Amino acid sequence: MDSEGMDREGNAAIGSDPQLSSRRSLLTSIFQRCRDDPKGAVHRSWAMSLVFMTLIVIVGIFVAIGMGKNGGPKSLQFAAIWTALIQFFMAIVGTFILRRFPTHFSIGFLLGLVIVVAQQNIITFATLNDYYYYSTSRTLANLSLIMFFCNIVFAVMLYYFRAHILIQVDDKNTRMGEQAPGGDYENYDDVEESDVN
Repeated sequence: MDSEGMDREGNAAIGSDPQLSSRRSLLTSIFQRCRDDPKGAVHRSWAMSLVFMTLIVIVGIFVAIGMGKNGGPKSLQFAAIWTALIQFFMAIVGTFILRRFPTHFSIGFLLGLVIVVAQQNIITFATLNDYYYYSTSRTLANLSLIMFFCNIVFAVMLYYFRAHILIQVDDKNTRMGEQAPGGDYENYDDVEESDVN
């Protein structure tokens, strides 16, 4: 066990709390197939999310253009464009965090972002689902519902396997084994004002 109560596999110590024990056993049974390659499982679930994000971006643009040509509501045009922009932003940020910068803070940020975007997706589904006369809006609504479920599954997987994703950082905020860039500011001599003038 380490200082955060995690064992070697990255699971929290169950202890004597029966509610925590039942939640852990449920997650353990759900993610049993992913135990051999947890980092790969998280990356594969993100790749699946990226596929649906790309589809939402493309369909969102078509919905906005189609509603503009057919005199559709401006608010729904804005909603389609905003949904496409948010998905595009989340694809870039999430990929950067998972591939290059998986620290405690950035993983927490990504988890929060995924949950917020999942809520936006369920609102987009509820909003666009009633517009039957725009076939692409119904497609965007259904994709948003699918993306909601993808986001929730990804968030749970990322939370459960977060210890396997995190990079190890030492005291100087560099990856273990790497040399700190530049130098250490404590080793530099103080410059007095008289030396500068």
